[in-house]
Parts: sequence; C-alpha cells; structure tokens
Amino acid sequence: MPTMLTIGVDGDSNVNINYIDLRYAGWKPWAGSWTEFGIDYAMPNTTKKQDSYGGLYDADNGVMLTGEISQDMLGGYNKTVLQYANKGLAQNMVSQGGGWYDMWNYVNDATGYRVINTGLIPITEKFSINHVLTWGSADDITDYTDKTRMLSLVARGQYQFTDYVRLIGEVGGFYQKDSYNNGTSYKQAGEKYTIALGLADGPDFMSRPELRIFASYLNDSEDGKPFEDQTANNTWNFGVQVEAWW
Repeated sequence: MPTMLTIGVDGDSNVNINYIDLRYAGWKPWAGSWTEFGIDYAMPNTTKKQDSYGGLYDADNGVMLTGEISQDMLGGYNKTVLQYANKGLAQNMVSQGGGWYDMWNYVNDATGYRVINTGLIPITEKFSINHVLTWGSADDITDYTDKTRMLSLVARGQYQFTDYVRLIGEVGGFYQKDSYNNGTSYKQAGEKYTIALGLADGPDFMSRPELRIFASYLNDSEDGKPFEDQTANNTWNFGVQVEAWW
C-alpha cells in the first residue's frame, strides 16, 4: 500500500513510501480468546534526484510490530494491543492520528512503544459501553526531542431507542509530555465531552453507516488557548457527521 508524502524541495518533493504489510490471525490460546499479529515494513523510495539532496531524504527503512489478544467478556469483548515501531514509524506510538511515515524530521534513531486496551460491554439489551485506553512512548522522534510520553482514555456509552435510533455520550481525555534535549519540556492535555443523536443501519454498537447530530465541549486543561483564534482554552462544536465503512 504505497503512500505519498510531500516535502518542499525544488519541485521534486513527492516521496513514495512502499509498505509490506503481513498479518496472521487464527491462533486461539484458550477458550473465548483470539489473537492477531502483524509486521509492517516501510521503505522510503526516493528518486536519484532526491537522493542527491541528502538530509531528510536519507531516511532508513522502518518497521512496526503488532500483537493483539482478545477475550470474550460479559457478553462483549476485551482486547489488548502491544506495538513497537522505529525510524519514521515511531512517531505513530504517540500521535493520535492515522499511521504515516515521518519524512519531515531526522528519525533514523527513533523508537517507540504503545499499549492499547479496548473493549465493549453490554450493560443491558439497549445500553452498552465502549472504551479505548492508550499509553504511548517514543524517543528521538526529532533532532531536538529526547522523549515523548502520552496517555489517553475515551469512553462511549450508547443507548438504543429503536433498532435504528440511538443516543450516544462520549468522554475523552489525554495527557502528553515532550522532553527536549536542552532540558526543557512541553505539556499538552485536554478533555472532550460529546452528546449525539445517531441514526444507524441496525442496533449493533458498531453498525454503520451512522448519521450523528452532535454537540461537543472541548477544554485545554494546560490553559493554552487553541480555540476561538487563540483566545480561549475551551469551546463548543455543533454539527452533523456521517461515518461509513467499506
């Protein structure tokens, strides 16, 4: 699954990253359990012209290892994920976005680890709770960063009015600390609270597509001012959202 990353260098900035993604599933170590294992190998595929620039274009190949074990629990399930990554994939252990290969920083010495625990428990026939707890650690993900530590927790409750209409409540928070080589550090933390009315194609917790009408309150608990044109440490968001899978 190749991806394209962009770095502004003299009109020859698109860097192709090729991936080998190998997965194995099917081993069940005991009753009610199942596992999955994966290896992702990322290969920056620079052109000869890009090689001549050196610098960030000298990125090494990177690897990410993943192990998952899941268990049936109380009518739902619980899953624990362990991950290791290095080079340009290491930053994914402490970033909350999608997986990508970092070609913007010197990352040839970078390493990272992540532990994720997630689960879904039906409390009644109509009410269920889902959670995702994540701890991440990464070292040397930039020239000036010594180590980064991150902790986040999200919990979602869902009440099913009918087979298609549901009420959703979600609470999330995170804390991250970046320690730099010069002895300084930078902390980030925040919370998000959401309530939504959902319309989905069935009563299952993960039924999709799903249309949501939502209201969210966001707060920066480190007293930064990321909202309202950098004038406020909290804000409200309102909107309509559609989530669909293929």
